[in-house]
Amino acid sequence: MGCSIDITSATDMEAVTFKKLVKGHAYSVTGAKEVNYRGQNTKLIRMRNPWGEVEWTGAWSDDSNEWNYVDPSQRDELRNKMEDGEFWMSFQDFLREFSRLEICNLTPDALTARRFRKWNTTLYSGSWRKGSTAGGCRNYPVNAYEMRLAVEFAGFKLSNSLHQLIITRYAEPDLAVDFDSFVCCLIRLETMFRFFQGMDTDKDGVINFNLFTWLQMTMFA
Repeated sequence: MGCSIDITSATDMEAVTFKKLVKGHAYSVTGAKEVNYRGQNTKLIRMRNPWGEVEWTGAWSDDSNEWNYVDPSQRDELRNKMEDGEFWMSFQDFLREFSRLEICNLTPDALTARRFRKWNTTLYSGSWRKGSTAGGCRNYPVNAYEMRLAVEFAGFKLSNSLHQLIITRYAEPDLAVDFDSFVCCLIRLETMFRFFQGMDTDKDGVINFNLFTWLQMTMFA
């Protein structure tokens, strides 16, 4: 799962909110837990910032007072497993702060609430490729070639030079792309495409930037 905060202008791109959330940035949802807080059950969501530098500072953040009212054994269990860049927040804060949630699931078997929505499965003929469609662990990284296919399947038509830039930005030295980077790339591409389409008022595929706007759009790409 990945989530992000929608942007409304170029100045919003990678802007940091008052409580240290980054707009237009791709976060991973890494867990969920219900804890007893002052006699009431509270739903918590665990998030991860792939940058590992900027973290949420609101309720249920690393040093917030809310943890003082949780059973010590449960508190230690939840906080000791956290990596740098990973943090907790309440489910209500999650709904209020984030505007988009992306769910990547290979099969419909994990979502069983059929009374709300049904899934349809379509079967395509194709080849089995190592690291992608050959089965095994679902968090297996994809390579540069698979990344290109995934981007095109998502509806983004990019030139060879742009594909090379994406691989340079998100791939490891062995050209493998982990899941967090994959989700981050797709969310950022969608955000950039929507921003571009909003500025391309005459629909000719060309927009003009001043220096400040260009820096806002590209310095974190």
